[in-house]
Amino acid sequence: MKNAFFIRFFDLLKNFEITRWEVAKFYLILIISLCLSCRDDKNVTRDSHDEYVLQIQAEAQEIAQTHNEILRMIYENENKNKEKSSTNILERVYHSVREYYERFPKKKINLDESIDFATWYFERYSISSNMELLNNDENFSSIPDRIFLELNHILKTDSLTSNTDNLKLYVNNIMPNKKWSDQELRYVIIFQTMINYSANYWETIYSSRLKLKCSTWVIINDGIGGVLGSAFGGVGGVILGTILSAGTNEECEHQQ
Repeated sequence: MKNAFFIRFFDLLKNFEITRWEVAKFYLILIISLCLSCRDDKNVTRDSHDEYVLQIQAEAQEIAQTHNEILRMIYENENKNKEKSSTNILERVYHSVREYYERFPKKKINLDESIDFATWYFERYSISSNMELLNNDENFSSIPDRIFLELNHILKTDSLTSNTDNLKLYVNNIMPNKKWSDQELRYVIIFQTMINYSANYWETIYSSRLKLKCSTWVIINDGIGGVLGSAFGGVGGVILGTILSAGTNEECEHQQ
């Protein structure tokens, strides 16, 4: 009788061990599955983020390249005339913008809307870049507050506004490594790309036209114009960036 009891107890214990192992195995499989699923989700998120960054970089490069090409057209037109045109900076920019986009008749671009925006901006703010005023302007409500804070930081840091190498170092190595939302990152990439393209443009292609005392300010305003204008689309970034760039350089020429 006693032996039968122990045999029965052993069978129950054995079954319990098997059940416990099965449960443990089930949870192990579940944990592994969840980890794999989590990794897949992270991969999808990372891939989606990388694709977003590439898309914004392409947009920023197009804005910067077009901006520089229009600047080249403006100054080549002046060189052909052998003297600076008597027309104001807005008219010269708009003439070159229309001339540039006429090369691409298949592109559906509302130039008048972007030109109206740039005219409004120039009449209200001129060349100045008062980040507090701009941040409070509902026309720029799509630009996150942190972007205005970052631009304001750059404008108020002497080592960045007086030295282009310091500016490029900051824009390429410090600014991108801050934690940005995807919405903020769009403007960070546009600013960074505009700075790099414009620095190359002013320091190599048209270095003879740039007054050294204003060089970094011109390049910064290239970037700011690209950021502010891009809130109204790529063409807006091109036009406003060109106006602030050429306008800042011209203003500097008059001061010297």
